[in-house]
Amino acid sequence: MARHIWSILCTKAIVDRETNSISLFDSIESLESNKEIVPPPESGDSLIVVQNINMQLVTLWTRSDYAKPETALSRLTLVGPNGKKLRQPDNIIDLTASTRNRVIFGFNGLAFLGFGVYEFLIELQHGEKGSPRWRKVASIPLEWTLNKDATDAPKPKE
Repeated sequence: MARHIWSILCTKAIVDRETNSISLFDSIESLESNKEIVPPPESGDSLIVVQNINMQLVTLWTRSDYAKPETALSRLTLVGPNGKKLRQPDNIIDLTASTRNRVIFGFNGLAFLGFGVYEFLIELQHGEKGSPRWRKVASIPLEWTLNKDATDAPKPKE
């Protein structure tokens, strides 16, 4: 089973094609909204997506045994402060040609589920194919607050 090494939420990640090195810019720990946002009623399936929030969640994985190629399946779930879960499509972690693999999730907007702490939950599938289970490997918190003194769009706080 692949090993999760680290995950970070940032505004931009750039991978150098020659060296395969990654540069992460402006890590994000919180968002500040400058206007009130009213979430949809709990009974509805509609979501408010704030469009001008640009960020990336970057994860690094390695082989569980460096000598043995492997693949694994991971998933990302956004958990809002209200407990609502928004699951992203599963991702294949391909560790057959290399001993490490980075997965970069890009966000051009974020579903508003209320002010408070959001959780980017990263899980790895394990167990047998007939009865797969998911194991939490990382949880990245993001606090979204309201700044009543300003009037602009949400912006990341470093």
